[in-house]
Parts: sequence; structure tokens; C-alpha cells
Amino acid sequence: MRTTKPISTISFNTPEYLRQKLTELQKSGRISFWAFISHKPEDDEGGKKEHCHVYIEPSKMLQTDDLKAELKEFDPTNPSKPLGCISFNSSKFDPWYLYGLHDKRYLASKGQSRRYHYRHEEIVSSDDDDLTFKARSIDMVALSPYSDME
Repeated sequence: MRTTKPISTISFNTPEYLRQKLTELQKSGRISFWAFISHKPEDDEGGKKEHCHVYIEPSKMLQTDDLKAELKEFDPTNPSKPLGCISFNSSKFDPWYLYGLHDKRYLASKGQSRRYHYRHEEIVSSDDDDLTFKARSIDMVALSPYSDME
């Protein structure tokens, strides 16, 4: 997929590697903002590994298959299969952020629940001020009981 719109993925890379690669992509001018949060595997995920939810805002046209290939990381425990990410999807910041935190109201609005919950401070980003601004701009009214009364 070729896109200039925000994208997200689930990555099995180590957080250190992910931070380094995303920073390189930003310095090269290919992306303008990135953020990720590490998650523990949930009970309904069938024993999957720890993973990161990644959000990226491109600064120019990106080919997501190329980006996926660039995020391959050597895995010393399994040299024949590098760590990497699943395919990218178009994304919006608000649902990515709320799902990333496992916000109870957001999950309930989607008919879901999760055992683990996360805090804003656990998100790693290219710009913490921008991250905070984006998070504070989320309209939470739609997730409150007030919206049901309307």
C-alpha cells in the first residue's frame, strides 16, 4: 500500500530496535511522528509473544511493504526467522491511542475487555509534547454515559 496517511501495525521487534529504526526514518524525512507502546500477551491471544502497537504519520508517500521490510530485526534465538511486524493498516490516532492504553470505556464501546491496562507514560514517541497534545485532543464525550442520554 502506498500512503501519506497515518498507519499502524503490531510489531514483534524489541522496543530498543523499534525506537532506533523509527528515529532513523524520522531523521531521513520519511516520517514526521511515531509512537509505540509495548503490550503483554492477552489471554485470548493464544499465548502470543509480547508485542508493540505502532503508530506512524508519514511526511511523504510511503510504500508500506518497504517499511515492513526495513523493520526486520535479527533474532538470535531464531536466526532463520527475523523479528518484524504484521502488515500496516490505515489508522487514526484516537482509536490507536485508546486501544493502546486498553481504555476501559473505549474497549466497552467495542464490546471488548482486556486484562492488562496501560498508562500514557508507557508510550514511547518521537515527540512527547505532540503525543500529549494529540491525546488531550481526543473527544471522550462519545465514550461517556452522557452520550447515551442524548
